[in-house]
Amino acid sequence: ALYWRIALNVVRHPSLLRLHLLIAAVLSLGVGAVFHGVSDNLASFQNRSGACFFVLALFGFSGLSAMEVFIDEQELMFRELQAGFYRLSTFFAAKVSVDTVLLRAVPATMFAVIFYPIMGLRAEGHRFVVFIAVCILVNTASGLLCAAISVPFDSLGAANLAATIIMLLLLLMNGALVNLREASAALRGFQSTSFFRYGFEALLCNELEDTVVMVDAPGINPIPVKSRVFLSVLGMDAAHIPLDLIVLVGFCVGHAALAAVLLHAKAAFWRPRCLPRRSARASAPRAAPPAADSPNGATSRGGRSQGSSGKGALMH
Repeated sequence: ALYWRIALNVVRHPSLLRLHLLIAAVLSLGVGAVFHGVSDNLASFQNRSGACFFVLALFGFSGLSAMEVFIDEQELMFRELQAGFYRLSTFFAAKVSVDTVLLRAVPATMFAVIFYPIMGLRAEGHRFVVFIAVCILVNTASGLLCAAISVPFDSLGAANLAATIIMLLLLLMNGALVNLREASAALRGFQSTSFFRYGFEALLCNELEDTVVMVDAPGINPIPVKSRVFLSVLGMDAAHIPLDLIVLVGFCVGHAALAAVLLHAKAAFWRPRCLPRRSARASAPRAAPPAADSPNGATSRGGRSQGSSGKGALMH
């Protein structure tokens, strides 16, 4: 019933789902047209590397929409938990699974199906499967991490800022901007915490494995160079593709576990918000209005005065 309620809520308010699908369709067409027609020369190697970087950045920052998973319904969720409607683990599993399927897997698959043939990447079926898998796993890992970051915050703006900075730092460590071979030991340790690093290696090696790049620099004759030379310069190896996919699955599980732990901790200390205090004027007791003289009262008082005056006249 809880899964049905959450899925029905997405269907009844489909603006976010429609936006994800629209972005996936438009960008797959636009970016595919930009990188269309790759070949085996040095410029195409740069285009492949740039396309892989863009795909990672797109799905990395698409995960920011997952911040609404817990912030929007946080107050209602905690009240229903205290009322005993369901367990926190049940709510968490339902929310994460619906978000992963509808807002992560479906848009990533749509993007890959449109983008892959337009750019002209390698036509082998298993390489297309690897491309789709990396897109889904990176999008899922990013969404779960953003959801975990949003748990300690009550403000969507503060959570968005914190997640954006973390995503930029992780994206910096993906291997396209910082060479993995020349990095220091501390920096390599930080790079190992970036899921973008494994996604970039899987995408680029999946595209360049067992190929030859023609180095056609101006002023020299084209020189064929095996692609593994370029990959080794970047500190990558095509043999690591299966391991990269396993590590990406591990990041998804780890980010989900982090979000669950933070949500359990927040639920343990959560207290319902107090109602706003009324103003002193509103809380002060109202004075009773003066009772208006009724016609009967006026008549009786008048009768008494007339009677007393009559008695005084008799006594005189």
